[in-house]
Amino acid sequence: MPTKEVFGRNLGIFGSEIAVSTSSALDTIVSDASEISGIIDRISAASEETAALAQNMNSQAKILQQLVSYFKL
Repeated sequence: MPTKEVFGRNLGIFGSEIAVSTSSALDTIVSDASEISGIIDRISAASEETAALAQNMNSQAKILQQLVSYFKL
């Protein structure tokens, strides 16, 4: 029959495996969170650029509307 010492050694091994597994999982989570943050930054920059382009197009449309208003059909 196994003794407390054998059980203690086995628990120590399993505890180490759990710690390594947990550490690996946390590293993956941190890496994935960093990747998501980078994606969000790129989306934010693209959104700002799109908003600026939309404002520019709106200004150009107003100018075009004024120019076209000179012509009557």
